[in-house]
Amino acid sequence: MKDIIEQIIKSLVENKEKVEITEEKNEIGVTYFIKVDGTDMGRIIGKHGKTISSLRTILKAAGLKNRENIRLELIDERNANQETLPTEEIPVNKAPSEPISSQEQTA
Repeated sequence: MKDIIEQIIKSLVENKEKVEITEEKNEIGVTYFIKVDGTDMGRIIGKHGKTISSLRTILKAAGLKNRENIRLELIDERNANQETLPTEEIPVNKAPSEPISSQEQTA
């Protein structure tokens, strides 16, 4: 299955040498992690996520035939290498300190 996924992914991307696919098996099923060059992420995802969605559908169908649960995950190195910045906590249910006037409500 890994070879088939690799062949499909390499046919979609420009930087074929940067395609890495790892396989992780657990009690739930098999998860394939795909890592491609950052410039090729859009080619794998497709417009509105249609390409990756289609790949996942095909793999689920193949998994049903073999009686196994198959998942496909993309690894985005651009976000993985960035440090997360601390965010300011904003209270969700805090009432405003001043009443809202009728003019502000219509704006």
